[in-house]
Amino acid sequence: FIYGIKLTGVQVLTALSWGLIPVIMGVLLPNFLELNEIWILTFSLTFGYLETGAYIFTTLMPSISESYSQRMLMLTRRYLDQGLRWGIIVTTMLGGAFVAFSDPFVEGLLPPQFMRAAGVMALMHVWRATDFTTRLPDQVFQGVGRTGLYTFTALIEHGGRIVLSRFLIKWVGFPGVFYAVIASSLLKFAFAWALVGYPVAWP
Repeated sequence: FIYGIKLTGVQVLTALSWGLIPVIMGVLLPNFLELNEIWILTFSLTFGYLETGAYIFTTLMPSISESYSQRMLMLTRRYLDQGLRWGIIVTTMLGGAFVAFSDPFVEGLLPPQFMRAAGVMALMHVWRATDFTTRLPDQVFQGVGRTGLYTFTALIEHGGRIVLSRFLIKWVGFPGVFYAVIASSLLKFAFAWALVGYPVAWP
């Protein structure tokens, strides 16, 4: 029951973060509707390749759970190594192809009002790369029963994202949305991997 409460807390934090960012954009950006469409477009176009690679971590979680509960440290490290290896291979293969073709795709197939998406697509790819680094720790925390750490790192990520969005959008405008999600993912990366490495195992 406690395991599930902590796990559910992460979903609440995530929903709160994604719910507040459009509100912050609406308050601070005069042309919010147009820019929100561009944000959603770049988010959607880059969603597939990240989730395909990160799905490897989801399917790996039960194996990590079993090896950790049986105190097989070397096997747990092996799972972490191979999960990262194949996740990186799949994500860079699919993402690399999309990076090469995303600008021609936007400029050649979409209506003129979406041309601004090409200007910020590189920032979205940077965020996808940083977001990728946070996905395996999420599954490790669930697999080894440390959902409190999962909640803690989500609080760092999404709490930081809300605060950073408030200031960065005000200071630099629309690109501040991307800077905020990149910085919050890097913040989570730093904490999450330290909390994986010391209590559980380093890859």
